[in-house]
Amino acid sequence: MKIFFTSLLIIISFFLQINLIGQTDQQRNWLENFSQRITEEYRLKKLHADSLAKVMNIPIRREFEDGRIMELQWFENGLPVYFITDDNVVSARTMSTHLVWPGLGLFNLSGRGQLVGVWDGGAARVTHQEFGGRVIVRDGTTSVSQHATHVIGTVCASGVNPLARGMADSVRVDSYSWASDLPEITNAAINNLRVSNHSYGLSAGWVSNYFGDNRWAWLGDVTISEVEDYRYGFYSNESRDWDNMTYAAPNLLVTRSGGNERGDGPAPGTQHWVNIAGNWVLSTTARQRDGGEFGFDCTRGVTIAKNILAVGAIEDIPGSYVNPASVVMSSFSSWGPTDDGRIKPDVVANGVGLLSTDSPADNSYVSLSGTSMSAPSVSGSISLLLQHHNNLYGNLNITAATMKGIVIHTADEAGPNPGPDYMFGWGLMNTARSALLMDVNSQLGGNNLIRELTLNQGNVIQFQVQSSGVEPLKATISWTDPAGTPPRLMLNPPDIMLVNDLDIRIIAPNTTTEMPWILSPASPSSAATKGDNIRDNVEQVLIQNPVAGTYTVRITHKGNLFDGRQNLSLILSGTTMQLPAAVTLIAPANNAAQEITNPMLRWNKTPFAFSYHLQVARDSLFTNLFFERDGFLPTVIQLSNVDGNVKFFWRVRANNSGGRGAWSQVFNFMSLPTPNTPTLVSPLTNTVNVTIPTRFVWNRTPNAHTYRLQVANNAIFSSVFFNDSTLTDTTFTLATLLDGRNYFWRVWAKNTTGNSSFTGGRRLTTKLNSPDSVTVRVVPRAIQLNWADRSASETFTHILKRTGTGNFILYDSVLTDVRTFNDTNVVGGTSYSYRLYSSNSLAISDTTVERTIIFTSVKDISTTVPSEFKLSQNFPNPFNPVTVIHFEIPMVEAGNIDVSLTVYDVLGKEVAVLVNESKNPGVYEVTFDASRLPTGIYYYSLRAGDFIETRKMIFVK
Repeated sequence: MKIFFTSLLIIISFFLQINLIGQTDQQRNWLENFSQRITEEYRLKKLHADSLAKVMNIPIRREFEDGRIMELQWFENGLPVYFITDDNVVSARTMSTHLVWPGLGLFNLSGRGQLVGVWDGGAARVTHQEFGGRVIVRDGTTSVSQHATHVIGTVCASGVNPLARGMADSVRVDSYSWASDLPEITNAAINNLRVSNHSYGLSAGWVSNYFGDNRWAWLGDVTISEVEDYRYGFYSNESRDWDNMTYAAPNLLVTRSGGNERGDGPAPGTQHWVNIAGNWVLSTTARQRDGGEFGFDCTRGVTIAKNILAVGAIEDIPGSYVNPASVVMSSFSSWGPTDDGRIKPDVVANGVGLLSTDSPADNSYVSLSGTSMSAPSVSGSISLLLQHHNNLYGNLNITAATMKGIVIHTADEAGPNPGPDYMFGWGLMNTARSALLMDVNSQLGGNNLIRELTLNQGNVIQFQVQSSGVEPLKATISWTDPAGTPPRLMLNPPDIMLVNDLDIRIIAPNTTTEMPWILSPASPSSAATKGDNIRDNVEQVLIQNPVAGTYTVRITHKGNLFDGRQNLSLILSGTTMQLPAAVTLIAPANNAAQEITNPMLRWNKTPFAFSYHLQVARDSLFTNLFFERDGFLPTVIQLSNVDGNVKFFWRVRANNSGGRGAWSQVFNFMSLPTPNTPTLVSPLTNTVNVTIPTRFVWNRTPNAHTYRLQVANNAIFSSVFFNDSTLTDTTFTLATLLDGRNYFWRVWAKNTTGNSSFTGGRRLTTKLNSPDSVTVRVVPRAIQLNWADRSASETFTHILKRTGTGNFILYDSVLTDVRTFNDTNVVGGTSYSYRLYSSNSLAISDTTVERTIIFTSVKDISTTVPSEFKLSQNFPNPFNPVTVIHFEIPMVEAGNIDVSLTVYDVLGKEVAVLVNESKNPGVYEVTFDASRLPTGIYYYSLRAGDFIETRKMIFVK
């Protein structure tokens, strides 16, 4: 058996500190003193800034309609400095985080037992249904923020809405406002916080709608540059303070959004606000957009610090990572370099269109974009890796430099060229590969792949490793560097901020020295080359195609080390190691018959495995392959498009940098046959007057999982009206068919092996809808019918009429869409009844309910103009069957007036409308024939304008 280290050479001294490099008492005391000092400093700077802002009439805090938050923090060289926000399942898949979740056979990580500190522009809605009591506001902030709620949801949402599940669904989160972030995180570090998230940064360059007038404002310092904000890429006092804090808190990894400034700003010459000599004025001076013509040099603030993990934003990867082309840059993510040429951002993650928790309600969600979203995807995933480390090593700490080094070392290659760049940093975080590297390192024993070391002044760390030539040989060193000294204020100062300059080299068997990646800040779009990295506190040597043999890894330093020593982390891959054990298959069980198609294949995670090689074939010799995937990470996969009624054979083997393990035992399973064509039940062929909603029924088919129902307007189904392939029942009711039309319907059955042929098409004709809301009333010399047209397809509406107690006859017909009809063939005192129905060439509707009215003639019996409204008692009374009713209409301002005289039974039901028309002033009488009515008490009511009077009459047969 080959082992990882074939020899170990300590040239002067080689101190190995495996998981023991942590916070010393001296560092703890420094943090406590720093926290006290910086707390008071922040308080005074904030009070001064708020007071000065009121005098200058500039915003202290602004929450924009697009969700951005901006809040004043202090003044620098007379200019305001703001914190400004840098605005999930898809994100988890993009970063392969979902592969370490429970259910996919790797590590069952959920973040349980871990804590993430989140600083943001307000507090999260802690009662949201996704948080389950795991989010606590620690600083008393009461202002609930959408941005903070969304960020924290990306870290920890439990998946009540499965699409909004966060990276770690069981992790705890401490929520803070950003107002005192550095003092608060210093105290949290003293209490062993290990990962934090900061989805905001210091303002710089262009800000839209700064004064609320929809104009841009340029926050640059015109005394340094008229066209570019010097703060982009500038290592500031804030960068230094955060590097000081992280140097004293070596176990805390600070994760920050990389910024969304690239391309911000108006067209050159657009009127905008700028601060000149302390006064805000409107200007049309041409200034470059943030990032300039090509988008580089637009990272700022604490993002520039050496020891934090800066995260850029990419588009989501809908499937899975295949190659660098899978990783597509967002339109807004800020690019490096820093002024001294360091790599920023460090890594990228999905930051476009992330669905996560929202603040208006406990069950509200929103989709947002920005590096604000990519940063918590990374910090939440790091909490899973911290849980994984605890599972492997108990309570021993892992340093921030080690975690940062693992994330960078295992990142998926991204960008236009191999190696790091100033756009994607070191690549796309791959949580699963990070976890697998940690797992195999533990299995090997002795921490061969991940080492926490100390390099003392003047010493060299050197050792030999073996490469089998199977895969690239890669070594990464990462260290928490002491804070640099900010340069003098100027545009793009080249001063190197690295304090302890460590170097890693790999000497090949042919004595060639392999150098680490380097980038050129003078040509930021150029591909990475190999050379002496004098800028970054992460260095990586990659030998893409090593020959088998012995390689020497050497770590040295330049100049004098701060404090005479430097802790560092070394990450290795591609070395010869013990071959992985044979894989044990789990499911489908061997010889499984009638296995559910598109089966889920599962096997056991194998020691020393970095990936797996799966083969599925139609023969036991694997000459007729159906599916093959090599380099596969999880231990479960679902097949698709599996042929029906076929025996399949499958096997798996594990891979690592030492080579391939043995094939597993061969299992086989039988796939489901394609289902037979269903049989249609109803409606039968050529059924007419089919009611709407229409119920379609067919017989269940063996082995069918779903059915497709198609309803078309023609027999060849070229014009499909309804098409649904997700139906699981054999009955479906469709309410959207149109009335009085011909339709054709058919069904097929489907399972995951395929689908049956369609049934033959059946024709049906839907019933026409009847007219609705039919009313009848007396109008001058006629009875008027009105109705609502409920049919989209009728050709005619037919009117049936009955006089007195006679039979209904087809009286008349009107054309499409007519809704009123006047019957002038009426005689006074006669009762008439009406029914309506519609028809076209295919169907007829039901007839409407009967409507009855007595047509009354109104006589003007006097030319005298009354002085008031009057309704007289009918005469005779009681009567049988005819009585006369008198009423009087006085002069009114309009000259004539609408008059109605209506008869009701004792229940208030209308039984006759005697008058319903406009009348001139005068005295009138109406004859009422009640021969169709039963004996009883009736009421008649006169309504004329605001006048209403009702009297009683008795009908006795």
